[in-house]
Amino acid sequence: VKFIMNDRENRALLTKNGQIVYHISYGTETFLPQDVRHVVKSKYYDQNISRVLNVKQNERNIWVISLEDAKEFIMARVEDMELEETQRIQKSK
Repeated sequence: VKFIMNDRENRALLTKNGQIVYHISYGTETFLPQDVRHVVKSKYYDQNISRVLNVKQNERNIWVISLEDAKEFIMARVEDMELEETQRIQKSK
């Protein structure tokens, strides 16, 4: 299911019974809770947060954050306030 809620794009996968398998919300930096934003910006203070996804599945709440600066793109995730860098790509010159 694709839908708009609170001016944000959302996608959800439901079982035939209507149970939610997962729910993904898409947004920008303003969508991040303050404590999650602080965890990200404390390490990546010079990068801009360009895209944010919030994935909820089986009692898990995972934030996937796209960051970038003039030299590179970085993908990171935050779950249970633990920050993990998942990908770093150098921009071409």
